[in-house]
Amino acid sequence: MATQKITPANLPEKVLWYSLVLTYPIWLIGATYIVAPVMAWVLLIYLLINRHQYFNTTINPYILFWTISILIMLIGLIMGHLLHQLPWLLLIKSSIGWAKGWALIALFMLLAIMPIRAELIYRACCIIAKQTVWLLPLFIMAWLLKLPTHYTSRP
Repeated sequence: MATQKITPANLPEKVLWYSLVLTYPIWLIGATYIVAPVMAWVLLIYLLINRHQYFNTTINPYILFWTISILIMLIGLIMGHLLHQLPWLLLIKSSIGWAKGWALIALFMLLAIMPIRAELIYRACCIIAKQTVWLLPLFIMAWLLKLPTHYTSRP
């Protein structure tokens, strides 16, 4: 049986592919917390630039409702900061927190209309599993040596 090589065919697939396949290097440099928000916002920008390709499809009304709700939440966040005369720096920090937290739920649902093949995701998951099997002896050795049980990039 001949196997097909599954490779990313477009930008959304490439962004998702590399963020999945590079899971361990991303973890090693401590960037796992950053990759998902960056990936989501990059894909949203791509979606908005190429909206003529994607907005011909019907978007689930629940996704639209959630997206509108998240935007209302951002307006409430901004108004709360302004009404309580909080510093601008705190508003910026809170908005960034909103963008990498609550907004991601709506973004990932909205990005479901993008042309990403399920087979590509399956293949990326298999590659991650293969990498895990390769790294398993190292992980077991770290456990046997009672090395610290967590890794963080913050001091």
